[in-house]
This record gives sequence, structure tokens and C-alpha cells, in this order.
Amino acid sequence: MNLRRKSHHLLTVSVGVLARCGVHSRSHAICLMMGVFFTTGCQNQPSDATPNESPKKQAPVSDRQPKEQDSPKINTDSPPDVSETISRDLKFVPDYALAVAVMRPTQMLEIPDVATFPGVDLQGGNPIKPSNVERCALVLLPDSGKYFDGRSGGNGLTLGFVVEMNVDAPQQKLVNQLSPGAERAKGKEDIYWPREVSYEQLSIAFPDKKTMVAAFGTVAMLEMLNLEKRPQQDSRLFKAYRQNDPQAQFAAAIDVDRLRHFYDLANTQLSDKSDFASNILLSLSHRTKTASLSWDISRPDGFSLQLDTDGDATVAKEQALQLLAATQTAVENTQQYLIDELGTGQQTEITEVTRSLSNMVEPLEPEMNEATAIVNSHKFPVANETLQRIAKLAAYQVAVLRKRAMRFQTSYAFAILGLQMHNYNDVYAKLPQNIVSDDGKLLLSWRVNLLPYLGEFGGSEEVKLYKKFHLDEPWDSPHNKPLSEQMPKIFRTRDSTPDANVTHLQAVTGPGTVFGEGIEKFEQITDGLPNTLAFIETQEPVIWTKPEDFEFDHDQPHNGLRPGEALGVLFNGQRVELKPETDDEMIRHIALFDDGGQFDVESIWWKRSGSHTVEPKQRKAGDPDLLLEVVQDGMRDEKRAALNRLTDYDLKLKRSDAKKVVDGLLPLVKTNDPNLRGWVLEVLAKWAKRGKLDWKQVEPLFDDPYEQNRWQVFKILGASGDPQVVPILLKGRPEDTRIRWNVIYERLGKVAVEGALPLLKSADEELRFKACIVIANEGDKSQVPQLRPLLEDDAERVRNMAKKAIERLENPEE
Repeated sequence: MNLRRKSHHLLTVSVGVLARCGVHSRSHAICLMMGVFFTTGCQNQPSDATPNESPKKQAPVSDRQPKEQDSPKINTDSPPDVSETISRDLKFVPDYALAVAVMRPTQMLEIPDVATFPGVDLQGGNPIKPSNVERCALVLLPDSGKYFDGRSGGNGLTLGFVVEMNVDAPQQKLVNQLSPGAERAKGKEDIYWPREVSYEQLSIAFPDKKTMVAAFGTVAMLEMLNLEKRPQQDSRLFKAYRQNDPQAQFAAAIDVDRLRHFYDLANTQLSDKSDFASNILLSLSHRTKTASLSWDISRPDGFSLQLDTDGDATVAKEQALQLLAATQTAVENTQQYLIDELGTGQQTEITEVTRSLSNMVEPLEPEMNEATAIVNSHKFPVANETLQRIAKLAAYQVAVLRKRAMRFQTSYAFAILGLQMHNYNDVYAKLPQNIVSDDGKLLLSWRVNLLPYLGEFGGSEEVKLYKKFHLDEPWDSPHNKPLSEQMPKIFRTRDSTPDANVTHLQAVTGPGTVFGEGIEKFEQITDGLPNTLAFIETQEPVIWTKPEDFEFDHDQPHNGLRPGEALGVLFNGQRVELKPETDDEMIRHIALFDDGGQFDVESIWWKRSGSHTVEPKQRKAGDPDLLLEVVQDGMRDEKRAALNRLTDYDLKLKRSDAKKVVDGLLPLVKTNDPNLRGWVLEVLAKWAKRGKLDWKQVEPLFDDPYEQNRWQVFKILGASGDPQVVPILLKGRPEDTRIRWNVIYERLGKVAVEGALPLLKSADEELRFKACIVIANEGDKSQVPQLRPLLEDDAERVRNMAKKAIERLENPEE
């Protein structure tokens, strides 16, 4: 999934959650600051699919039960009061977090100007007021389970929240607002799960009467609760956070190096001017390890930013100057995109606000301390003036987010259409077509034909609606015409009115197009699925049941497309954005299915190198020899494009070609470039089984410092089908727990039992315990005799787990 799309969602969530926890709309300054500081690590929109984070089987891990705990023990030379403040800030923050941002509303309200700021402490319809919130922390976490599950977007990031109050938390009210429909966990009074396990809904816990811990993902929330069950390391994120001023109302720290890696592997681009925080983050290289920020808005000199690098003063200064320049550019881009999104009617006001922010940044200069750059303010506006500026900017941002939510719904609809088109093909071995009569007359749209596959937007409602149609009658027959008033949500786009029965989401038709020529098989699309357009967003709508769609204009390819920006989807399910500046020739090539036009890396490489005797059009798409040549000799962007092509959904390789790809890429896993290493591992994970990759060849990368690289290695272990990998998968870093268990269950299955049985006699208590879990989930009665000796194990938890495993194997139905 495109990582940029997830970031705006998390910004919206951080704004929404904080607002719902009592921050009045006129005090969106607080929300926006937390959102901007935090989403430096994750600037995006809602995920592209409704995820399900459950593994195939839930392991009965008995040590998951949350309970109240002490603060993490962090070594620090700070004074006692500072140490206590920092320790409270980080109380529920795992040491492997990628970023943390903390706001202290009650501390802010002690500032006279802030206390009198209009509406700052109004409760409105929210469960609590800002004056009831001692601190609010946002935590960005790597989530290997989400990364493993392609349905959840696969970006491997999730968000957690901690709200500490000075009054008893109104638990049920908070749950009702933040996670509607969540239910109390069985046997736990203070834990609430969503009814359906999802990354789109919060799991919430109340470890004590005045604290709420929540996260998108139940495992992430439990990890935040259960920190006392393992020693907390003094991670570099914690070290960076301790550099902050504990008296500041805002504080944040980011592990820039690791977070950059998530962006780089997602191939994030800087074309979107609204990605304020992403543009700033991506101005820094991997040489910047951490960034910390604190802001006391009561003092002109209360702002401080510190960058820690792995170089010397020259490197640190270069990174700081790049950051400041990127911030100025981001402010300018923000001004332009707000005007573009909200119209020129507010141009003067928007320009005034952004110029004031630019004037704050312009005089900042870095001070050097060896490999560290420190940026301090001297003349920042204070308190009320600062809040007014940011509150205005926040109001604009909220307006844009509302507009973008509609864009996301349209984009999501195209994603679902692309997916369900493939599901339809899996059932009928052909593409969805308009419904026609026996004598060839058009009756109903393909949209009606696809209704039974669109359950994600409304469950069984689409199926019920489909059954109401008389499929042997035209769309406007006395029976069918009234049904057009029941248009499903998936066909509503950003230009639709709530009660509309017309859609801008249409198939591409006309001479030379797939639907225009009546093509029914994917194999007939000779240009390839990634090079051919299926559906597009149009200027003029049609009644959704009517068998009428967009007719492509060869002479003027932009004709009929939605003005400004038209979203669409290719036949491989990849979404596209066609803008006024999009090249006419490119639109022609992707609209037609057999013109030989391919806008892929092979064509680009052939044109640039001029060294091939066979043109790409004469080669088979995805030629491994050509792609490997690009990886070996191409420029960095070309390498990335070639490796990305080797992971395409529709790319099919013979076993000999897959072996060729594996052998050709293996030497690159030793590169010092973490991003190239990650891209290569992603390809190896895809072709490991077919290419007969020996998992021991990637053994040195089991402890790669970058999460996503390790996660790809675990996928390779799963593809091996070798029981010897089980001990490796059962031990490792806590942030990798989910993917290691998922690989055991989803990839190894019964093979994992073979690898777990010898571990029952291991001297390592942890391995004995987890081996029992594997056998309980994947074993059968034949393993019970080997489990019985563990009923006398020295470790209580091993005895208990062995007992549970035996009971489960002897009574599988229970």
C-alpha cells in the first residue's frame, strides 16, 4: 500500500481522538501540533482495505493478560524530577517504538494567556475536558502482523494512544465515542475489544482508574500494557526523548533512521504538497539517527530541536540545514495546497497564516556539538499568539481532511472494484460484462453483475439487492427502474450527492479498449494487466444500473475525464491518478490493450541504455534477464523499479527463471544500503520457494537492524518448509512476534510441529513454553505422550501450557 495514504488517516485520527478526549474545536492547535509532530513518522490516509489481523489460529498465550505495572526502568543521569516526568511520559511506550509525542494539557492551561484562550477548556459533547488531561501520548509502532497481512495494507505501522487524567476516566463514554460497538473482554472488566478484529477500530484498556491505553490492533495495545513482562532497553528513541525539556507542553522524539526505512521501502514520493511532515522527514538521510523536539509555548526561547547523527559536525550541520530548508518549502507547499483545495476565496487569510509560520522558521540557525545539531528559538511568539496561528492552520487542515475523506472513499471504491474483478474472474474465468438478452440487446450494467462480490461495502445487502433484479429485463423496465434508487455505497464518488442514483465510476470503452472490444479473458490483454486501464472516474455520471460507460476519445484522451484529477484502476488492481498534466500518449497507451505500449522499467531501461538487440515489445513482459541487468547496472530509481516489477502480482516465472532471479539477487543481500537490501529481500521472499532458495543463505540477516528487512527474512524461512527454522522463529525481538507466529501458522503449519517437538527437551524455558503453544495449535493426539513429562516441569508457566495443550489435543472440538 502507498504509505503516504496511511499518514493523513493517522493525522486525522490523532486530531479526532484528542478532540474527542476534550480538546474543543477552537483549540485544534493542540491537536494539530500532536498530529504534525507525531505524523512526521506516518503521513498518510486510511488503509486501502478493511484488515483482519487475526492469524489462522489464536495461540493460547497465557502471559498476554494485562495488568497494571510500574514505569519502565530507564537509566538516566537526569535530576529526579526530570527523570520522574520522563518516566511517566514513557510509561506505556515500548522500547522498540518508532516515535512518541506527548502533550500536557493541564500544564498548558497553567499559562495565563492559554487559560483565557476562547473555548480552550470547553467540554462540548466530549467525555472529558482538557483540564482533566494530565498528559496525552501518541506512539508509532512497527506491527509485523499487519505487514504480513496484505489485506491490511501491509505497511507495518500502527498507532497507540495513552491518556492520563486527573479524574476517574468515564470508561464507557470513552469507549462508546472512540470505538463504537467495542465489547468488554471476557473475564476482564477494563479491556474492550472491537467486535470484529480490525486495524480500523481501537482496542482500549484502563490499567488504572485514571489512565486509558488504546491502539489500532489488539496486540499493540497489549504490548503497551505488558511492558513489565520483559526488561525495557534504553533504546535510542528513549535517549532522544530524555533530551527534551520536561517543563515543555509539547515533546516528541523520532527514530529517524528506522522510520525512513519504512518510507523508503514504500517508495514514497514527494509529489503531494500536503505531506507536510513527510516532506520534512524525507529531507533527512539515514545519517540522522534520531530527532527530539520540545516546545514551551510560554517562552520565546522555548522551542528546541535536536538532531543526532552518525557523522561529525559537518554532517550534523548539513542535515539540520536540509531540515530547515525542507520546513520552509513544506510551509510554502502547505500554503499552495490549502489554496488549491479550499479555493482562492480564502487565499489572503491562508497566505497570512502560512507567512507567519514561515517567519518563525526563517531566523532559526543550527548550533553544533560534535555529531549533534541543536536548533533553538529566540523570538518565537508565545502562548495566545501561537495558539491563534496554529488554530487557524488546524481549521484549514480539518476542512481539507473532510474533502480528502471523500477522495479516499472514491479511491477505496476503485481498489475494491479491482480486487472483486479478479474474484469474479476466479469464479467465472472471465471479466464482468454487461448483462445482455439472448438476442444481444443490452439490459443491465456490469455493475449489477458484480453486486454479489461487493460485500465489503455492506455485507449481504448487495447480494439481497442483486436478487431483486429481473436479469432478463432492461434497466428501465417497470420492475428494475425503481431498484436504481438503491445505489450501493461503492458506486458513490466524491462528486455524488447522498441520494444520487448516478455514478462517475465507469468502465473504459471504445475501439481498442478491453470492454469496448468485448475482451473476456485476462490473457487476451496483450499489453499486460499493469499497463491497461479498467475503470476511471468521469466528468459526466450515468445511472448505475444502465449499461452505459465512459467512451475513450483517441484524439483528445483527457475528454470526459473528471476535471482536475481522475482516479482509476488498472487490470492488475493498481490505482492511478490522471491529472491535467498527464501526458496524452500515456493515457492512450493505458486505455488500449494491444498497442504495445508499456510504461514499465523494461522500456525505460532499453531507451536509456541502447544496448539491447531486442526491443522490449519483442520481449516477454517481466523478462528476468533484462530486469536483473537493470538491478545490476541501473541507476538507483531503475533498480527499485526493476525489483518492484519482480514482485508484481501478475508476474509469472518458470522455475528456471525464478532460480535465475534468486541466484542473481543473493549477492546483493550483503549490501550496506538498507533500502536496497530490503527491496532485494522482498523479491527473494516472493520467489524463495519456486526459486529453491536455501534459507541459510540469508541467516546473517536474522538480526538486521531494520524491521522490514527482518520480516522479509522470516517470510523466506516460512517458504523453506524446513522444521529446522522453528527455533529461530520462536525467539527474537518483541516487535517481530506477530510475524514470527504468523509464519509458523500460515506458512509452516504441520511442519512446525516437527520442529517444535525436540524443543520440549530444551534447557531454554522460553523455547519449551512456545513449543507447547505450537503443538497445541498445529499438533494432534499423537504428540500428547511427549507433552506429559512437561506437566512436572520446573517452570510453572510451562506446566500450565503443557496442560492446556494436552486438553486441547485430547478434546479438539472444545
